[in-house]
Amino acid sequence: MDYDWLWLILAVGVLALTAFLTNVVPFDFRGDLERLAVLKTLPGLTETPTCTRCPYALTIAPDATVWVSSLGPGAGAAGRNGGLDIYDPLLGDFDRARSTNFTEGRALFAAFQGTAASYQAYVPEQSPTTGDKVHVYTQAAGQPRLEAPFIALERKDCLNPHMLALSAGGDTGYLVCEGDHVGPGSFTFLDLRTPATLASAPLGVFPDGLVLIPAGSP
Repeated sequence: MDYDWLWLILAVGVLALTAFLTNVVPFDFRGDLERLAVLKTLPGLTETPTCTRCPYALTIAPDATVWVSSLGPGAGAAGRNGGLDIYDPLLGDFDRARSTNFTEGRALFAAFQGTAASYQAYVPEQSPTTGDKVHVYTQAAGQPRLEAPFIALERKDCLNPHMLALSAGGDTGYLVCEGDHVGPGSFTFLDLRTPATLASAPLGVFPDGLVLIPAGSP
């Protein structure tokens, strides 16, 4: 069996569900399948002990670019050399100028706030050596991407940040942290305006995702 294609099929399903739940961008199955097919050109695609880049998470930005977060060698086992690769459908390829290496960490799920004309991107990084953090980027149409100071995460509040969701206004971040995979993880509230950690509460062992349910939903 071609496990690379199995991975792509699963990723398409995740993207479809994400687009449906968040309305970030209209979901185009054929278009996104074509974009995902290009991921096969990334070195070390699958998460194996021998992979090099090891892509892990896909998210679609407001400008319809696909942000691919990678764990680094050995599916993140080394704890370094992960990063971001950005697929631009207008180029029909990855924009190599926008690739970012996390030399001392692993990149996880990106979250976005804004419009295609201008938006903020928040990317959690797990780093055993320099400390966990959330990278903050601003992307305006036709302009180079700018990086603001990152949001440092204290170990007592968040260990191994995994997935971030944003409030409707984009002022608050809801961050799920894996913990050490033996004891409890945590659910951390971030003030994205300051930025600062507002509060943190323990969760079960190894939490790794969340979905925000709008008020008034059945």
